[in-house]
Amino acid sequence: MHSPLVLQLCSSIVYGVMFVFVAHHDQQALQEKLDGIRRELEEEQGALDRLRRDASTRAEQDRGNINQLRDELARFKTRLEETRLVLISQLHI
Repeated sequence: MHSPLVLQLCSSIVYGVMFVFVAHHDQQALQEKLDGIRRELEEEQGALDRLRRDASTRAEQDRGNINQLRDELARFKTRLEETRLVLISQLHI
C-alpha cells in the first residue's frame, strides 16, 4: 500500500494535469474564436473599403453632374438675356 503522502502527491499531479488539459482546451477554444473574429473583422474592413470607394466614385460623379448643370444653367441664362435684349430692341423699333 502507498503512503498517504504518495497518494496525495499522485492526486495533486492528476488534478494538475487535468487543470493543464482544461486550460489548454480553453486556450484553443479562445484562439479559434479570436481567429473567427479576426476573419470577420477583415471581411468587414473589406466591405467598408468597398463602400468608401463606391461613395468616392458617386461623389465624383455628382460633382461632374453639378458642374455640367451649372454650365447648362449659365447657357440658359445667357440665352434668356439675349432673348430679352432682342425683344427690348424689337419693342423700340
